[in-house]
Amino acid sequence: MGDRDFVILAVVAVGLTALDWVLFMAVCVLGRRAGSRRNAWAGIRTPSTMASDEAWRAGHQAAMRHVILNGIAIIPVSIVLLIFVGDKPLPIFIAQVVLFLVSLAWILVATREAGRAARSVQE
Repeated sequence: MGDRDFVILAVVAVGLTALDWVLFMAVCVLGRRAGSRRNAWAGIRTPSTMASDEAWRAGHQAAMRHVILNGIAIIPVSIVLLIFVGDKPLPIFIAQVVLFLVSLAWILVATREAGRAARSVQE
């Protein structure tokens, strides 16, 4: 693979990282709104969040903090790396893949917190 290929892969990795964050942010924003209800197609769908509409909203509200922190930590770093991708494409591509995986792990943390919040509503 040439440098140009790694530049393209790094740009794709930045896009996936941003898309990952934007989609999860949208799910949490919509899920925590007053009047939102459990649904079969999108949201944090754990047994505890699916127990009631109130648990659904509480879980998505609890996840928001982690989604925002994820964006603050991941997105600016991705943009800075993207600026320098032409200089060192392979290391920056690897860094972007790592950031993407960190972002996915942060989603798991947010999901865990959503489950805890939903369980506290049920008790």
